[in-house]
Amino acid sequence: MFDQIKENIMYLLISQKYKWLSFLTYRLQAFVWIVASSFNVIYPLVTITVIYSISSGIAGWSYYQLIFLAATASAAMGMAWYFADASNIIDGLLYGSADKIFTRPYGLLTLLMVEYGDVIAAPTIIGAIALMAFAALHLQLSAQLLLYYLVLLSLGTIAYAMFLLMLTALAYKYFRRGTFIWRMVNFIGEASNYPISAYGFVVAGLFSTVIPIGFAYYYPSVLLFGGFNATLFYGSAVFCIAISVACYKAFYLLMRSYTSAKG
Repeated sequence: MFDQIKENIMYLLISQKYKWLSFLTYRLQAFVWIVASSFNVIYPLVTITVIYSISSGIAGWSYYQLIFLAATASAAMGMAWYFADASNIIDGLLYGSADKIFTRPYGLLTLLMVEYGDVIAAPTIIGAIALMAFAALHLQLSAQLLLYYLVLLSLGTIAYAMFLLMLTALAYKYFRRGTFIWRMVNFIGEASNYPISAYGFVVAGLFSTVIPIGFAYYYPSVLLFGGFNATLFYGSAVFCIAISVACYKAFYLLMRSYTSAKG
């Protein structure tokens, strides 16, 4: 079992090198995509700056805390999209390009991440990390709390990525299209620029249960800025692991319905 996991991880890592070489072959095109992707980070920065320049901002959050929060959301969503581009996966399943990869001796999840992960998300991730570093220079962050933050951020991002993969398999089986996933991801991207508490009970509950994006950016940030809370940390960690496992199993169960588009 451990040898199989090691082989899948090595295949995933090695494949990244060749994906990047392929992406950078056409340098002008790569540059255009990188510039376009950078706006995913610039947009929330400009929006937050405008909000705080004309008002007192969002209650309970300073300017730099909110920038850090929005950058956390961009990094988490970028990582999830880097390995789980739902639109590419659904297109591959619908039009038959996925058939060629299923004969390779690796796990289904690994094959889909390798074949349909989107390297264009990388500039968003890098930009988000740079923005987090910029905001952190103006905040007094505890090294210990930062460690707890990174643990929750990682678990939350994995939970959100697995949720996207499960939803992708669900869309393939029942709808045969990924339009609503695009709309949902865009909605989440817009909403995650701000604390989920600002949206009221319904949206906060939605982002804390049905759609686990809150655990990928909001709760890690609350822990980082508000101080260690054992219930929040351990409860969030357990919930993220449970969601990840449930979505993983649901993904494989739904993918049993896959049939070649070529007949």
